[in-house]
Amino acid sequence: MRFIVLAAALLASGAAYAQETKHGWGFQFRQDTFDKVVFPLSMMSEEGDSFDKATLAVACGPNGKLVAFFQPSGFVSFDSSAKLQLRDGNGTKEFTFSVGEVPHLAKRLMIDAGETEKLIDVFARADGQDVPFRSGEKQGAFSSIAARTTYDLLRQNCPK
Repeated sequence: MRFIVLAAALLASGAAYAQETKHGWGFQFRQDTFDKVVFPLSMMSEEGDSFDKATLAVACGPNGKLVAFFQPSGFVSFDSSAKLQLRDGNGTKEFTFSVGEVPHLAKRLMIDAGETEKLIDVFARADGQDVPFRSGEKQGAFSSIAARTTYDLLRQNCPK
């Protein structure tokens, strides 16, 4: 009988916590399997239930600078470049990602550290709101939730 009362109490209290959530930028540490170097990475997949989601990520580049890379779809891409247009307030910012070497993550469609800072500023200004994007024939939105926090964590944990 105590079990039934306890289960009913847990179910009743669980309803108060079963609210919908929205994902934000993720932060994780990864380890290179060959040389065992541990490094930070921040990633965001586009909003929605699509199987073929675009992904935007920021990692440590050379000399502790941050570099962003972009995967236009969930499938393997052999493109040598991709344009990404982000809504920034009432205007837009356009970035051209080209194949480059991201330390510990191999070749990716990336932008340099200066352009990465401009991209980071777009998400910081969005302050938790979605950032609509367009790339080729695809469009959607990336969340800006916790973007500023994950970029700060990256900067603190990138090797100098």
